[in-house]
Amino acid sequence: MLSIQRRRGRQPVEGKLRIISNLFFVLGGSALVAISYNLFLLPNQIASGGVSGLATIVYETIGIAPHLIYGR
Repeated sequence: MLSIQRRRGRQPVEGKLRIISNLFFVLGGSALVAISYNLFLLPNQIASGGVSGLATIVYETIGIAPHLIYGR
């Protein structure tokens, strides 16, 4: 039954709610990471992994702001 609905291009109501809830959780998680980076990691000079860690190291050594390293 579900495969028939997908062939017609329609999603059941449960599918739409799942997409909306997944979007909410992704945006909420991204906001938490951004808040923790700006309020905890950067002021305490803690370098996390990846590009954010590289941005923190460059900021502390050279003084280039992290948002310039990430891009615009």
